Amino acid sequence: MRQQAIADLVTPVRESLDKVDHKIQELEKARAGAYAGLSEQVRNLIETQSQLRGETGKLVTALRTPMRARTVG
Repeated sequence: MRQQAIADLVTPVRESLDKVDHKIQELEKARAGAYAGLSEQVRNLIETQSQLRGETGKLVTALRTPMRARTVG
């Protein structure tokens, strides 16, 4: 009888902890997915920045080259 009373007290707590654990697992999966997406966006940003830097360098070179040298080549 006493064991049953203890089980009756502990069962709701265990169920609540199970729900919390399940929710934490869901949040962790969502966080991992968001982090992966953010990492991909940062990688793309770095690649775009590198391309922009290269194109800007070409533009600077073209603008510094005298007009006669550009039309001859």
